[in-house]
Amino acid sequence: MNKNRDIIIDSNRYEVELIGCNRRTISLKMISSCVLVVRFPAYMGYKKALEYVHTKSSWISKKHELMITKESVGAGQGIYEGRVLYYEGRGLKIVIGGNEIRIEGNILFVPLECSQANIEEWYKAESIKAVNRFIEINGSNIPDCSIKVKKQKTIWGSCNSKRRVYINSRISMCPQDVVEYVLWHEISHLFHMNHSRDFYRRLGEYIPNYKKSMTWLKNHNHLLHI
Repeated sequence: MNKNRDIIIDSNRYEVELIGCNRRTISLKMISSCVLVVRFPAYMGYKKALEYVHTKSSWISKKHELMITKESVGAGQGIYEGRVLYYEGRGLKIVIGGNEIRIEGNILFVPLECSQANIEEWYKAESIKAVNRFIEINGSNIPDCSIKVKKQKTIWGSCNSKRRVYINSRISMCPQDVVEYVLWHEISHLFHMNHSRDFYRRLGEYIPNYKKSMTWLKNHNHLLHI
């Protein structure tokens, strides 16, 4: 079960996603200048996990400054002239104008009245197209399951025991090979609901160069936000 909490550290407000799971240690990750993700042993409880976050206030403040610098050259929140949003692995500069969201070269034209929700819906539609292309290309190689696209804040994909695979609605920000990696990753979990050697062996059968896509996603994750 996940919970979200807002906290303030050194006058900066952060959204903290608390994820209790089956693990022995607690981890803290900053995915943008204002979003923190905490994974902790379920027995610890949300209160103690949040207390742990406050003990890392110095690290969070330093990381915050680094993230602000990175976001100034691309990633950030909000829709404004000159901001860079990723699409299919490349950065597109926003230009306000026109009657619809469209791409011309390295420019993403966004109408003046366009909201962040409108942008999210556009990315979701593009992500559905990307997932449908994957299904069309791979056809019979995909085991029996349902694949849906939905909004997810901190993960790129998930699956469950009912054989339902969910893919992040921002997946169209990624190159096609990364889209395929995320999909095959979740499909592999249909056979192994863990990250064991057997899981990675299965993943390697589907996509031998998965480590390349995994590295790209890790290195660009902080840029792939709306």
